[in-house]
Amino acid sequence: GAANADADRWREAANDQLARLDRLVDSILASVRGEGLTGLSRAPFDAVGAVDEVVDTLRLLLRPHPIRWARPDRPMTAIGDETRFRQVLEQLLENESKYAPIEKGVSIGIWRLGDEVQVYVTDDGPGVPVEDWESVFEPFVRVEGRGRSRGSGIGLFAARRLMEAMGGRVYLEPNGYAGSRFVVSLPAG
Repeated sequence: GAANADADRWREAANDQLARLDRLVDSILASVRGEGLTGLSRAPFDAVGAVDEVVDTLRLLLRPHPIRWARPDRPMTAIGDETRFRQVLEQLLENESKYAPIEKGVSIGIWRLGDEVQVYVTDDGPGVPVEDWESVFEPFVRVEGRGRSRGSGIGLFAARRLMEAMGGRVYLEPNGYAGSRFVVSLPAG
């Protein structure tokens, strides 16, 4: 019955998640070794569609955190490597879900600013202390005092390597609510 269907859906989601994490780890190892960074494409793609798919994929996994995603009603073209861009967003959302207060939402948004398409990810928590805004992107750095453990600290380092290799960037800025937000930006198409 319904319970079985639910269990099947969860099992499928869990398997998808494991496959995704495998791919993520592969890409992180490749980026840390500096391989594969030359092979990143710089092609036009719809960044709104890419965020949409990431949110869709992670919604189930980020429970109990609701994801707030105000989807613009038209596409926005960015220039970069869509697959890697999505991996970076997954990494950031997963990161937020680890440190966001339980039951609190995670927000993701997108806009065009000048000649860039920017995607931001933030939560309702205290955010990363300003003095740590650069160090979180160094390998194996964990910022203390942000709730539960921060994993190996390799994710943000890889995210930065990947973004720079496709002509984009990733950084932290104030979110306007006394916290911080991650911003991932690519040249606009």
